[in-house]
Amino acid sequence: MWKLRTGRQPNPTLRTLRTLATFFEVPMSYFGDGEDAVRTGGLLTLLALMRDGDVDDATLRALAGLSPEGRRMVSEVIASAARMERSCPLRRPRGRAGR
Repeated sequence: MWKLRTGRQPNPTLRTLRTLATFFEVPMSYFGDGEDAVRTGGLLTLLALMRDGDVDDATLRALAGLSPEGRRMVSEVIASAARMERSCPLRRPRGRAGR
C-alpha cells in the first residue's frame, strides 16, 4: 500500500487486490471500472447511508412500493436537490468528518 500511495508502484498487484477485496468484503471487480464496480459502489453508498441513519428501512420499503413512475419522480427530486447543493458554494455536503 505504501508503494502505491507514494507512487513507487503505479499499479497494485493481483495479490494486493485480492487482499483488499477480502479485507473490505467486496468482489475484486469493485476495484475495476466496469458495471460491477459501479453496482458495488452504489450498494456501499446505500449501506453507509443506512448505517449513518440518513436512510431507514421504512424509507426503503416505501420506495420499493412505488411504481416505476413514482421512483423516477423521487430520483428526479434527489437529482434536483444535489444540483442545488452543488451550485451553492457555501453549502458543504454532510459527511462522516463533518458530523
